[in-house]
Amino acid sequence: MNRRVCPLSPENFDECTAFLLAHEHRCVSLVSNILEDGKPIFEKKKSSLFIVLSRTAADGTRVIDGVIYLSPGGTLLHLLSDAVEATQYTRSLRYWLKGRRIHCIMGTMEGNLILEKVMLQQSYRTLDYDLMVLTKPPQAAAGVLPQLPEPHPLAHKKPSIRKASLRDANLLLPLQLGYEKEEVLAPGNTPNTARTLTALRLALSQQQIYAGFYGDQVVAKAGTNARGVNWDQLGGIYTDTNYRALGIASALVAHVVRKQTKEGKKICLFVKNNNLYAKKAYARVGFEPDSAFRIAYY
Repeated sequence: MNRRVCPLSPENFDECTAFLLAHEHRCVSLVSNILEDGKPIFEKKKSSLFIVLSRTAADGTRVIDGVIYLSPGGTLLHLLSDAVEATQYTRSLRYWLKGRRIHCIMGTMEGNLILEKVMLQQSYRTLDYDLMVLTKPPQAAAGVLPQLPEPHPLAHKKPSIRKASLRDANLLLPLQLGYEKEEVLAPGNTPNTARTLTALRLALSQQQIYAGFYGDQVVAKAGTNARGVNWDQLGGIYTDTNYRALGIASALVAHVVRKQTKEGKKICLFVKNNNLYAKKAYARVGFEPDSAFRIAYY
């Protein structure tokens, strides 16, 4: 059986797209770097690496076994077929990845473990997640922020949700810094404020992000962090520590979900295995576990 690794190209684009879209909820970020509004954009990303794993089937046709994307910043996204084994493409992948900086590998648990074995160095940190998909859209009432109870300082403030724009970057920055410190960085590390603000501005210009308020006080944010063809992936969901366990996160996520499903999108997200509170909050909105997800840092 002839196996090979080659660049993503116009010649194999349709086959690769069909492979990815069949399991898009497990690779929304990857799809968003290849397709935009259903049209190919990968050829515009000259400094990125797109490679395809394929084999010859018994009838002589080529079968796609995987698609891998490596960003200029060193993030490796992937979708590998369930039929792929750890050793089948190791030598070819090491050749293609030789000399390239890899900061993290992110994707399905099975695929990640295969690619981690390809790496010649050990990851310094791994995080395991549950990928969850929306199976039952929430009712309108679920997407309304609760009135805060007495004696909370904001008990008499009107709750509201609105779509955030680029001009809200500084307003949302404290929430984004809190999110990165709690959910992204290794314990003891602190986020770089300037870099975080730059990334937040980019997200606000490209994604659908919503903020929850009590009066003029912003207390939570939620939105998409990747937009595919049929699926939107939620991320960056964060509630100020002073406003947790009040139903705010569930309501805000439900609001975002209702907005995006009205556009015809299916919704997924991933949550840390040990974050039982978040899992319960997402379950109340209508999400159910789908598969295991993993990030390895180098």
